[in-house]
Amino acid sequence: DSGRRIFCWGFDEMSFWINFDSPNRGESPHLMLPDESGVKSLAIAGSTICFINADDRVLCMGADDYGKLGRNTIDGDFQSTPNFVQGLPDAAALEIAASNQTVCVRTADQRLSCWGNNQWRQVGRFSRPAQSTAYLQPNLDQVTALTMPYPASCALRLGRLYCWGVPTFGTDLWDTNVNRPGTPPVHMEGLPEGVQVQTIHSGSTWVCARASNHRSYCWGNANDDGRLFGTDQDVYTTAVELNPWSTPLPEPDLGGP
Repeated sequence: DSGRRIFCWGFDEMSFWINFDSPNRGESPHLMLPDESGVKSLAIAGSTICFINADDRVLCMGADDYGKLGRNTIDGDFQSTPNFVQGLPDAAALEIAASNQTVCVRTADQRLSCWGNNQWRQVGRFSRPAQSTAYLQPNLDQVTALTMPYPASCALRLGRLYCWGVPTFGTDLWDTNVNRPGTPPVHMEGLPEGVQVQTIHSGSTWVCARASNHRSYCWGNANDDGRLFGTDQDVYTTAVELNPWSTPLPEPDLGGP
């Protein structure tokens, strides 16, 4: 809210709050943190809440499955109070995002760190299924934005979109033949020559970009029937233009004579 406090409501699997009228359901907003919390941004990873505080540091609370609390444990315990995430750079945290069980943070040094579920290498580390402290993506710098289309991670660098994680997301992002500490981000291709990405957004299994030519492009899984992108193809390995301007739009009904 305007006081930078976090409120939550809805199904409460981990019992963040107690609602005597309807167990495990918050039917009205519940204050999660005290008035002085100073939250600047937050992200939800399953039953874990992570946020950037007034000092530009990252804290998490809730379930610790996959090490999502970032406290160097993977015990599945529940924490009702926030813990500082370990392993992050000293630089201020600017942006935080999460998919189902993975959290990533962009810091002021234009680097990206992730932790949590790494079963599809979406943290960026090859050798383990879970990451319990923040892991600095070693193959990416000058990052200006991030987004988390499960089960992958994507970032914007110098006008180009890069992703890493599940192999079915757009292209083969997961190289199982090379045992290395970091999974290199893959440049997502298909934009017209000279066109750069300006902003990125994602859904459950897809990522879209607004480009410098004022058009939008998407990659990833089109929810099986292609209804998202308007074609019959399931997975897009290169960019597909969303509502291309070459297709005439219907004339608006302005009413009257």
